[in-house]
Amino acid sequence: MSYPDITLLAPLARLLKIDVNTLLAFNEELTDEKVDNFVEEVVHISKTSGYQKAFEKGCELIKQFPTCDKLIYWISTALRIELYFVR
Repeated sequence: MSYPDITLLAPLARLLKIDVNTLLAFNEELTDEKVDNFVEEVVHISKTSGYQKAFEKGCELIKQFPTCDKLIYWISTALRIELYFVR
């Protein structure tokens, strides 16, 4: 019967510590293949552009898909392994 007040989007996004685009996004669940591709991409970035760039990409992906536990686990695991080899 009515629409939500759009002026509440920005405060709600700040409260959730996400941006408005993420708040409004309806991302589909990631397939195992897509998760694997993202992890491979992060590892490739680490090897070619350095750990810091890979870390930034991993953070970007986790912010984009914050509810995908498998992505979070494998990105963090890959970064931990890459960090070990950087030292």
